[in-house]
Amino acid sequence: MKRPLPNLLVRASLLLAGIALAAGPASAVERVAEQAVKGKAIKFHEISFELPERGWEYFGDQNAPSIQFIHKYGEHRGQSITIWTIAIPPSMRGLSPKEHASKYFETERHEHYPENWKGFVEGEREIGGKRYPTMKYLVTLPDSKPSPPITDGLFLLYFPEDFATRQRFYVLMWQDIHPADDKGKGLNEFDAIVSSFRVGPVQGGNK
Repeated sequence: MKRPLPNLLVRASLLLAGIALAAGPASAVERVAEQAVKGKAIKFHEISFELPERGWEYFGDQNAPSIQFIHKYGEHRGQSITIWTIAIPPSMRGLSPKEHASKYFETERHEHYPENWKGFVEGEREIGGKRYPTMKYLVTLPDSKPSPPITDGLFLLYFPEDFATRQRFYVLMWQDIHPADDKGKGLNEFDAIVSSFRVGPVQGGNK
């Protein structure tokens, strides 16, 4: 299964906390950022989706296994969306989406995330009349004034209608950072992204 390394996922929390990190290659940033500014669907390999509002910054590389956007809307406040593809190895192609979801979430729970990533709880979320397997988590960040920021996180798995032949599913990882003594913005924008999410033909075919 091809997925971002944990340190790439941790990167989103650090960016939202206000720690400066370098973005991807300028050409890739400009190309994807232009799509976001004009309100077009963001295209990345075989997937496409729309961002719910302007102000999102692209961090990544078109050749990377994942795509990531950050939206900061205040001090220690922001959201991020990171999306990547999971290609099913031949040895696991007889499993159902439910079985794949269980195994994938088990993998995430045992990844080498920092100790401040905790509270992994599996569930489901209904968006646009469809139910998706999810796993929420919590990230605590370094102390700061007036209140230390925390991150509410969610993994959502998207199994396309042609999953049986495609043998790929997609992970949408949402993070919402906010002061610990205040609420975040919630999942409305994430739901909008999921509702707009589409998959096209696999580039190069299934392998």
